[in-house]
Amino acid sequence: MIKLIVLASGSSGNCYLLQTDSSCLIIEAGVSLLEVNKALDFNISKVCGCIVTHEHKDHSKYIKEYLTYGIKCYMSYGTAKKLGITNNVFVNIVKQFETVIVDEWKLLPFDAKHDCEEPLGYLINHKECGNILFATDTYYIPNTFSKLSHILIECNYSKNILDNNNVNETLKKRLYSSHMSLETCIDTLKANDLSFVQNIVLLHLSNNNSDANNFKNSVEGATGIPTIVADKGVTVVLERNNLWTKLFY
Repeated sequence: MIKLIVLASGSSGNCYLLQTDSSCLIIEAGVSLLEVNKALDFNISKVCGCIVTHEHKDHSKYIKEYLTYGIKCYMSYGTAKKLGITNNVFVNIVKQFETVIVDEWKLLPFDAKHDCEEPLGYLINHKECGNILFATDTYYIPNTFSKLSHILIECNYSKNILDNNNVNETLKKRLYSSHMSLETCIDTLKANDLSFVQNIVLLHLSNNNSDANNFKNSVEGATGIPTIVADKGVTVVLERNNLWTKLFY
């Protein structure tokens, strides 16, 4: 059994923990290590690594603190260069579609689409829960995936809400070219094989241009899959799909 713990999800910070009995993989360095330590009942030794998707501060603000503590951090070369940490001994450069082993976890980075240097999404595999798709801060995903058990995906704004809020055209253009809308999120989910997906977690909702209940209901209605909004403090159990295991292991 894997526990997903949401420490932060949004423009003020992002950090998620994937925790087993013996290991913890951090996704994003947007909160302090103290907050991570508290969530792990001060058992920080469980942390085997941290994935960083891109250089924007809400995802990387505390990266140097993590590195100072000796946590191995995984990111693209472009991200590391922007953060000025390419020569740090604990920085591990990853490349698109090259598998990386981090303790109990397998990572497969893939291209994301955001207004930064070299953003990535990740396919994350663990024997206790199968394949987790993680994609945030991307206005679409250029690849499709099969054999997924769980999906963690950005659902930042709705075009209808943007219009009703009279958002200026400059901000609209920036959102369109950097973040995923509810409409694109649903289209993206439908483009993938959802046959064995047990739950969908919606990430990085906008404070002003989203509606959590509407987004949850819309995604559930479109996919038929239980959907959770990643609010701070939310914990989700990511279990192994026994049918998936029988078919694909």
